Amino acid sequence: KVLLIGEYFSPNLGDPVLCQTVEQTILQHYPNAVITAFDLSGRQSPTGIKTTTEYPNRYKLLLHANYSIPQLYQFTSIGKSIQYDTDRFVKAMNLLDIALDTESFDIAIFAGGSIFMDYFAGVIHGIILRLNKKKIPVIFHACGMSKIANYSKDVFLSSLKRKVVKSISLRDSKCQFVDLFAIRKPVIDTYDTALACSDFFTPSHTIDAEIGVGVIGIMKYY
Repeated sequence: KVLLIGEYFSPNLGDPVLCQTVEQTILQHYPNAVITAFDLSGRQSPTGIKTTTEYPNRYKLLLHANYSIPQLYQFTSIGKSIQYDTDRFVKAMNLLDIALDTESFDIAIFAGGSIFMDYFAGVIHGIILRLNKKKIPVIFHACGMSKIANYSKDVFLSSLKRKVVKSISLRDSKCQFVDLFAIRKPVIDTYDTALACSDFFTPSHTIDAEIGVGVIGIMKYY
């Protein structure tokens, strides 16, 4: 049972393709695998419509604290890790709690993309803490790096040092990653997952195919 983590329902059309390519690669090698998709930003569909209507009290208090005293709250340990977007953090953590309460997973895989960046630091930290508590092994697959501020570095380092993180592979910036985090774990160079897309997807002959991968949402294209 695999928890596959990524921007599964992102309006950036390339990110869902990466997730689906990793999914198909897993099934190619492990046909009996049961894969549960988890969107890194807490989306539940390609439209981003939120179907979970009620948060537990702990998340209600978290949102209230962030809205009421944001300047103070961002200096707390958890506030520091989620100061970028508390709504997104709460949405993702709530969905992950539900998944972990209802399913047992043998492994969790981050499906790649540029996730080592400020924008994802807090939510990745929250995910790793929960997977660590459940003792679920974690693989970071073919990930990329972008802008990482000092406060994000601390959050990422706390996540990556956890024992459940078993493997880290990068599609770029390996030297930068090793210099920045200096963790005692092997970091592997690999190819971008996008190179395998043609193994599982065939070109469409409809006019929509002219939009192409990399566009941030079809409606925004128009």
